[in-house]
Amino acid sequence: MKKILLLILLLITTFINAQQVPHSSIMQEQSLYYRKLGVKTDAEWDVIMEKKNNPVITNTANRSVCNLTKRVFGWHPYWVGTAYQNYQWNLISDFCYFDYAADPANGQNTNTSFAWTTSAAVTAALNNGVKTHFSVTMFGGHSTFWASSTAQQTLITNIINLLNARPGSKGVNIDFEGMGSTSKVPFTSFMQNLVSQVKAANPNYEISVCLYAVDWGAVFDMPVLNGIVDLFTIMGYDYYYSGSTTAGPVGPLYNFQTSFNYTLSKSITYYSSQGASNSKLILGLPWYGREWETTSNTIPSATTGNFTSSRTFSYVRNNTATYINDLKKWDSLSYTPCYVLQNAGNWRQCWIDDVYSLKKRFEVVNQRELAGIGIWALGYDDGYTDYWDAIKDKFSTCAIVPCNDTIFDMGGPNRNYYDKERYQFTIDPDGANNVSLQFTQFDLETNYDSLWIYDGNTIASPLLGAYTGSVNPGTFTSSFGALTIRFKSDNLTTRSGYKAIYQCVNDLTPPQTQISPATNWITQNFPVNFIDTDNSGGSGIQKSYYGVSDFNGNEWRSNSSNGFFTDEFTNAIHPEWIQKTGNWSITNQQLKQSDESLNNTNIYASLNQNLSNRTLYHFSAKIYGSGTNRRAGFHFACSRPDSLNRFDGYFVWLRVDNATLQFYKVINDNFGSPIASFPIQINAGVQYDYKVIYDRITGKIWLYQNNVLVGTFTDPNPYTSGSFISFRTGNAAMDVDFLQVYRSRAQTANISVGSSTTNDVRHENTSPQQAAAKITSIVQDNAENISALSNQYFDIDWTAPHLPTYVNDGVALDEDTTINGNLLQCNYSFAQDTNSGINYYLYAIGTSPGNTDVVNWTTNANQLSVQQNALSLITGTRYFFSIKSVNNAGLISDSIVSDGILFYPQTIGVKGNNIKMEFMVAPNPVKDQLTLTWINNSNSISAITVTDLLGKQIWHQQFQPSIGANSLQINFKELNVSNGIYFIRFSQNKNVVTEKFILSRE
Repeated sequence: MKKILLLILLLITTFINAQQVPHSSIMQEQSLYYRKLGVKTDAEWDVIMEKKNNPVITNTANRSVCNLTKRVFGWHPYWVGTAYQNYQWNLISDFCYFDYAADPANGQNTNTSFAWTTSAAVTAALNNGVKTHFSVTMFGGHSTFWASSTAQQTLITNIINLLNARPGSKGVNIDFEGMGSTSKVPFTSFMQNLVSQVKAANPNYEISVCLYAVDWGAVFDMPVLNGIVDLFTIMGYDYYYSGSTTAGPVGPLYNFQTSFNYTLSKSITYYSSQGASNSKLILGLPWYGREWETTSNTIPSATTGNFTSSRTFSYVRNNTATYINDLKKWDSLSYTPCYVLQNAGNWRQCWIDDVYSLKKRFEVVNQRELAGIGIWALGYDDGYTDYWDAIKDKFSTCAIVPCNDTIFDMGGPNRNYYDKERYQFTIDPDGANNVSLQFTQFDLETNYDSLWIYDGNTIASPLLGAYTGSVNPGTFTSSFGALTIRFKSDNLTTRSGYKAIYQCVNDLTPPQTQISPATNWITQNFPVNFIDTDNSGGSGIQKSYYGVSDFNGNEWRSNSSNGFFTDEFTNAIHPEWIQKTGNWSITNQQLKQSDESLNNTNIYASLNQNLSNRTLYHFSAKIYGSGTNRRAGFHFACSRPDSLNRFDGYFVWLRVDNATLQFYKVINDNFGSPIASFPIQINAGVQYDYKVIYDRITGKIWLYQNNVLVGTFTDPNPYTSGSFISFRTGNAAMDVDFLQVYRSRAQTANISVGSSTTNDVRHENTSPQQAAAKITSIVQDNAENISALSNQYFDIDWTAPHLPTYVNDGVALDEDTTINGNLLQCNYSFAQDTNSGINYYLYAIGTSPGNTDVVNWTTNANQLSVQQNALSLITGTRYFFSIKSVNNAGLISDSIVSDGILFYPQTIGVKGNNIKMEFMVAPNPVKDQLTLTWINNSNSISAITVTDLLGKQIWHQQFQPSIGANSLQINFKELNVSNGIYFIRFSQNKNVVTEKFILSRE
């Protein structure tokens, strides 16, 4: 006898226009059918279901790194046997064991195959960390149930006991089918009582309710239920079922025929408009199809009523000789494929989703921002990965949004949209530079139905336009990589709606950044301007970063208290680093950890990571060693770095031997499993450039290897502060070179300068040729490309230059007198400035020290002498030179002042006792011969004496009194005296006049 085929359904004997009235669902048909087969073991069910033909999934490693972003709620019917061994557990959020068949008379279970407490499939779900539920069904007798409070309480008590019997279980799914409008009030009352008692037993238990594809009797009081129920599962299948008079899609996405306008998109719109939160709606989808015998091969076609069966996905895949692509047609109205084939001369149509049509339904779930999808039923694809791959591609962290596609309103490409629609969705293709959206069809009810387009990924983005009526909006291009659409319709009139095509261009060109150079020396806090650009038509700059370092005379460092860090590891390990565990050293200008026996080494340093939204950590490293589990990484945003795992914070873990990047979050010194993992190629002993970026506001983390993005993760509850960084190795050696930490910035950054430890730049140039400050810039575009580094050096000098060490009046040695009334001269030593060097000197002349009443401050280039002409000196007045030095930074020293020079034209002398004595000594300074001239109007000179500074007599001559002018010469070459300062004394009786002169014979 031929074995029973998978899910052979009972034929429906009454053929009516079943699409227009309630009918038995696939869940009811199959539940009633398989109960009749009695209790079976999983192995016995495998034989019945002919599991021997199905493949076995043996490798799921490629999916292990993909985490769900939507709920995936799958019903597990017990009759699929051991099919649970092929479930992709990481792609299931909710597992629902089917079914507890509630007796309306007493609430007890009538299904002897219900093995919730012992099922190996339930155990596997719990062991895999999946939320585990069981299903309670009631397919008739509702009025009896509503009339019995005892039956209701028994069912509620049994539900609580069953949940408690499976520690770790999550909840119950209520599937009461076939209810009419008279059940609305009692069903709502029952659900309120159920929720109250279940939540009292355990507030973490969840209660979900199955909603009909079409709520013919308006059974569900959505405003009330939405306030108490955790989840709604729309049974989005059997729109065309075994009793249909027309063959059609089991779960049409859009309208298939105008005479029956019920679809998945309409069901979503209906329940949303009735008050269900989209975040609570699960769209159940069929992992099976229907096959009818039809009157022709056209689509649509009437059924003959002679043949109908359900076909699971695995059944179709196992019978490729029957279901071949040459027989598959695509229905563009409902977005569903159909196999049109013949059997014994009779036409058949098998309507079943393939991967493409299923993904289109997933896209609508994303568009309408629903909680996720439901699967009827798990195991119906047993052994095949096609549907799992579709889940991964649309509902996981591995999802990739395509760079071109067509979008429609909820009526699809060829039907009207629905009343009371309210939704928004974002077109955000991966790696998109810009998104171009071209409308090819547009027709809305004028003034009542509207569409809005926003330039970004939320409705808070700039509004590009709001449209109604039939004028085509044309083409839009986003400024960045996303556009957001918002649509609403009222409750009266619908039109054909909209159709549009979006396209994007991937941006593979890195952005660029430049730093405006300083026009002169920096002496105080200063702004730095950055020029960040993306390529023409690029995705735009996402974020910009900068680093500040200063040269301390030996190496470049940064102020870690200000959020920057620089270490080129040129000499010994800097005192900023604390070595906790491991053998750390500086070798070949790299930081080396050489102890391979340790699984957790630690060297850490203080770094303030609280000053900008994002921090970029940049270093190069190579990992090597002799082991087979070599790994190394970097901790950031740490709170207590001397703890085993740095207490609170994050770290990236680079695994050489299994080629994996892992992101970890450490909480109270425990890190558990990685929060995200990505494949990465790391060859032992090869140096790679790494950039880790952390956004403390959004919680997003990036890691680049050689400027190629390897992986990202967003922590929904991020650490917003961090005080330390740390390197770490595990059973490996590692060399680290050039660590620099940057902060995010605007187009201008203000740099603080000065000797205080709080400043960004704490050192001055050690010479005019050695810059003291370096600013580094790097930028990241919206396509996640990252620029090359741009460096700009700045000369720093905030210290005034030194003074000259002396200033002499005259052209050489210091002079005290001058007879030239038009000329003053001085000479001075050079000044010093080790930072920026001397640029020029200033001089001034005054009649008192420091005064500028004769000549105001005047530049003298880099000359070391001054000759000031065209003066009108006053006899008997002493004149003083003042000198300042000016460095290349424009800073001016204090002034140094000469001891002054006295002006007397021709003669110089004194008056006393009514006797006038005048004389002249020239030249002064004298080289060989000094000429003395005197005038005596009353009495003659009696003696002239020359002495040195100690009063020792060098030359002396007596005179007889005489009348008239007299003069004489003294030849110092003959006296054989040395250079120096001497005094000449003119004597006239008791009157004496003394004058200083300088002997300089060189």
